[in-house]
Amino acid sequence: MPALLPAPIPISPLAGLQRSSCAVPPCSRPAPIGPKSPTGREAQVSARHAVAVSLLRGRAGAEEFSDAAVNDPQVKALRAKVRPVEIDAGTPVEAAHVSIRYADGSSVEVTEKAATGSLARPMSDSALREKFAALAHYGCPTLAVAPLADTLWTLADLTDAGALMALARPHPEVARP
Repeated sequence: MPALLPAPIPISPLAGLQRSSCAVPPCSRPAPIGPKSPTGREAQVSARHAVAVSLLRGRAGAEEFSDAAVNDPQVKALRAKVRPVEIDAGTPVEAAHVSIRYADGSSVEVTEKAATGSLARPMSDSALREKFAALAHYGCPTLAVAPLADTLWTLADLTDAGALMALARPHPEVARP
């Protein structure tokens, strides 16, 4: 799920959250996974999980869609409060609407017209580099990310693909931060 919201939604306190709902465009039709997604792989196509984990952690990176995140008791509890996603034909592909209702009757609604990474709101070079590093570390904790990223930024000028492939190999001496 792309980063839809420019800043975390004020959701304090989570314990008082009664329910949450989300409206997305038809092309984002989620898989029919209920509140109890059993695996990280299934959670990757679960809007309910994406909403719950994003509200709790303020991000939706690879680790938020791991088996551990899916089974986190706080995520499971909040996921159970997320209503099935509403499909809104009038919502552009890069947009979303999130509504949160608290037990005390108060509510928060946020609409994002352009997701981070969309044509209307492209990622900055530094944000792209951070996302690459996070995904690379998640997928291969012993990858030397910085040299690989530096080389990828100059890919058009690269004359030796072997040098790039060497950088893409795990390095046992590299420790995960």
